[in-house]
Amino acid sequence: MRKLTKIIILAFSLLLLLSGCWDEQLLKDVALINSQAIDIDSENDSIKLTIALVSGNSNEKVPTTTTIVTAEGHSIRDSRTELDKKIGSELFASKNQITMFSRELAEQDIYSVLDGNYRSPLSSLTARLAVIDGEAEPILHVETENKPLISDYLRDLLISAEDTGAIPVVNLQNTLAIIYDDGQDIVLPRLQVLDKQAGAKLTGSALFSDRHMTGTLNSDETIMLLLLAVVKKENIG
Repeated sequence: MRKLTKIIILAFSLLLLLSGCWDEQLLKDVALINSQAIDIDSENDSIKLTIALVSGNSNEKVPTTTTIVTAEGHSIRDSRTELDKKIGSELFASKNQITMFSRELAEQDIYSVLDGNYRSPLSSLTARLAVIDGEAEPILHVETENKPLISDYLRDLLISAEDTGAIPVVNLQNTLAIIYDDGQDIVLPRLQVLDKQAGAKLTGSALFSDRHMTGTLNSDETIMLLLLAVVKKENIG
């Protein structure tokens, strides 16, 4: 009995010496990126990164406000560093829902931007990807009636199209896996900002050869492509 008592006392004594997790991050100390748009400035040879941060009143259980912040750098990491200087909290992309690229960037080289996000230890590998007809930043400023958060609006727009078979299911992880596969190229959904920024719409898909966007398909052609891909897979199986 004495031996058991000594063990219990020793165990409780050791517990008093334990500290919290060394890598603990409190939500109040970080800024969560919910969506991001990436453009390229060819004249200045820079990458413009625009992010949507969710914020709201501390009394609200569900945040209802989106804060848009933009910064430029010579790479995606430089742009993220510049954003850190503008925001008082540390940026975390673990809750990112969608990453969007301008058509100009997609046509030049999409790999470096994807790789920069992939190598970040706190990036969301399940974040959806999309190419924007024109610049990417304006899509984060569109007005939405039913969805107060632009990130939720864009995510639901893509998910509903995935569910109906109108676009392929693509995210950061499986897109990079396809790029590394010499026998296959990626297909990303295309979005367009409506007139007067009254929302966004799906316009089809963007076709890639290796790391570069080389062509487009409209919505009907994209559905046909996906149907043919399923038939081919079934025949091979």
